[in-house]
Amino acid sequence: MRITGGLVHEYMVCKRAAWYSYRSVSFENELVMLGKMLHQSSYKGEIKNIFMDNISLDFIKNENGEVWIYEVKKSSKMIEAAKMQLLFYLKWLKDKGVNAKGKIAVPKEKKQIEVMLTDKEEQELNKLISEMEEVISRAKPPKAKWRKICEKCSYAELCWA
Repeated sequence: MRITGGLVHEYMVCKRAAWYSYRSVSFENELVMLGKMLHQSSYKGEIKNIFMDNISLDFIKNENGEVWIYEVKKSSKMIEAAKMQLLFYLKWLKDKGVNAKGKIAVPKEKKQIEVMLTDKEEQELNKLISEMEEVISRAKPPKAKWRKICEKCSYAELCWA
């Protein structure tokens, strides 16, 4: 099973959407497109969208001899999902022999939130990935549960039609 950082984020927000996404059922609404435009227009001069082994990093920076991975988000509303996504990238790099630190960047809010991969965070991430593998491998998607976020979700018609 191929887990990605984006899938970790999506799973944290909605298990059902992650189940669909893993199966290449994806929709983009205007909010997703706005997020992509914000990502492209922010942090000019940085090398963005670094792809390695099916992993896409927003951008990497060398700050005072330390490697920093940045994850750019439109808002801080889903900060826990963004944190787990970034922890996934940090663990992936650690497994490749690269010690890095992370920052969640929210340009519209002028925020940067530091994220470090501690032993505790790594255990939490491993537990989450095990849960994801079990849920995503099921033949049927998780049952839909209405939440406020469903109003703006690109999967809303699929779940609630």
